Amino acid sequence: MAMESDSENWIADLRATGEQQAEALAKLNKILVGGLRRSFQGKGVDQAFCEDIAQESVLKILEKLDQFEGRSRFTTWAMSIAIRRAVSELRKKRYQNVSLNQLSDGEQLEIDVPDQSAEQPEQAEERRNVLLKLKELIEGKLSHKQRVALQGGLNGMTVDEVALHTGSNRNAVYKLIHDARQKLKRELEKDGYDAPTIQSLFS
Repeated sequence: MAMESDSENWIADLRATGEQQAEALAKLNKILVGGLRRSFQGKGVDQAFCEDIAQESVLKILEKLDQFEGRSRFTTWAMSIAIRRAVSELRKKRYQNVSLNQLSDGEQLEIDVPDQSAEQPEQAEERRNVLLKLKELIEGKLSHKQRVALQGGLNGMTVDEVALHTGSNRNAVYKLIHDARQKLKRELEKDGYDAPTIQSLFS
């Protein structure tokens, strides 16, 4: 009940106006900055990066307030949005000058599993397990072309960039990614991860 009340207070404050909303936004921003610093400690990010990601995430959180379903604490849900945003930005920077030939090499295959210490332990551990399982499936179950297309997308490349590097076209890349996702979904379901479970872990 206390968790529900706390989350309801967050929602109410963020939907308010004036000083009430401003105080909630400042408090949320501070929580996100602190959570990002802890989660990405030792990964080469600085205070400015965390502050930028936190500010962007606060705007995204305001847009998605109606999507909060109360399955976890509000701050846990908000933190997961900020972490995904940070991972996406780090991925783009890391692979900005990496070719798809390198990405298709097994040694380059990587899925970030950040320290999500702001989350409840059970949820963080299950999220980590799903990510590691995805890495295993990408390496073992996808065709070379599916793997290259999907890995390019995971590493921040646009469909146009993937098409350019592979000498293909947008439609072909979309088809490769679609087929790869369907195959991964089927394999995850075989291991007991159904769509609602996966969605709840990453919502």
